[in-house]
Amino acid sequence: ATNTADIATNTANIATNTAGISANTTNIATNTAGIATNTADIATNTAGIATNTADIASNTSNVATNTADIAANTAGIASNTSGVASNAAGIATNTADISTLQTNVAANTAGIATNSADIATNVSGITNNAAAIATNSADISTNANNVATNTADIASNNIDIAANAAGIATNTSDIATNSGEINSNATNIASNDTDIATNNAHIIANKAGIAQNASEITNNGSSIASNAASIGQNTGNITANTTAIAQIQQENGEIIEVVGSNAASITASASLISSNSATLSDHTLEIAANASGISSNAAGIALNSDLISANSLGIAANRQAIDINASGIAANAAGIQDVREGSTAIASIPDLYLGTNETWSVAGGFSVYDDGFGSAEVGFGGGVQFRAKKTNKWSVGLAGARSGSAAVGRLQLRVGG
Repeated sequence: ATNTADIATNTANIATNTAGISANTTNIATNTAGIATNTADIATNTAGIATNTADIASNTSNVATNTADIAANTAGIASNTSGVASNAAGIATNTADISTLQTNVAANTAGIATNSADIATNVSGITNNAAAIATNSADISTNANNVATNTADIASNNIDIAANAAGIATNTSDIATNSGEINSNATNIASNDTDIATNNAHIIANKAGIAQNASEITNNGSSIASNAASIGQNTGNITANTTAIAQIQQENGEIIEVVGSNAASITASASLISSNSATLSDHTLEIAANASGISSNAAGIALNSDLISANSLGIAANRQAIDINASGIAANAAGIQDVREGSTAIASIPDLYLGTNETWSVAGGFSVYDDGFGSAEVGFGGGVQFRAKKTNKWSVGLAGARSGSAAVGRLQLRVGG
């Protein structure tokens, strides 16, 4: 009967092993298909890496082109900056002069305002002082009366103070006596408080220890009874386990023989599974490497895109700065042209004077201004000088000139001796 049971068990184990071998065969076929899929994926990734390399090379070329453009723009900005700086120096000089004049005007205005306020304050102060002097005179009269009254009160108080001094001396002696007794009592009270506190601490500690001992005694009684019951139960279990162990050892000997015959098949299957696992591990590493390469290429492309975007922003900013500089240069050029025309007009104003026997005279002027920048400027001017009689020692003259859009005029007065 035992052999029949063992044979049935072995038959079941063989069926189980057969099913395992079949499952292993299925897994091997699945792994083979997976390897083929991985090979195709690797080929696709290789083609993607090649494409990414070409894109990176193209982006590198674009970055180089942008760098050259930025360098050219930087040179243009430097040139414009020099021109703007020259113009700014002239503007700064004029601005400083205007600022100085404005400061002087503001200082004079503030000084006038301050003096006006001080005068008003002094007038108010004089009025207030007159009223205060009248008030003080009345207060001085009242204080004189109060001083006389206080003198009488002080004499009366001195008599009362002498009487109080004797009582204070008596009280001082009594207070000294009481203070000694109070200090002695305080020392005794402090000593008693310390002893009471010590006793209370000991009582509290003893109560806690007594309560813990009572609890442990109760728990020990329950534990002793429980241990006795457990010892009896363990003795019966040990006997039953000894019998069961002997029977299991006999059955294990018979099973070992069957397992030995199946071990060879299991070892062969394990070898195939290990080989497939190694192949899958290699493919996994290759796929991970490809994924890392693709990720690196994507990061490079993203970095190049960021650089291109940054360069585009830089070029746009440079263009804006160039436009601003161009506007400033145009404004400066217009201002310089105005100065050139004004200088030419001033140069063309003629000198005005009268001869001994003349009551009036007319004069004209012509000027050319060429500072080497742009075309020469031409100016025309004229003026008239007159007096009422030939014997007058004074004369009045009016002159004007124009060059381009600039016009100037001059009124002069001459007095002789």
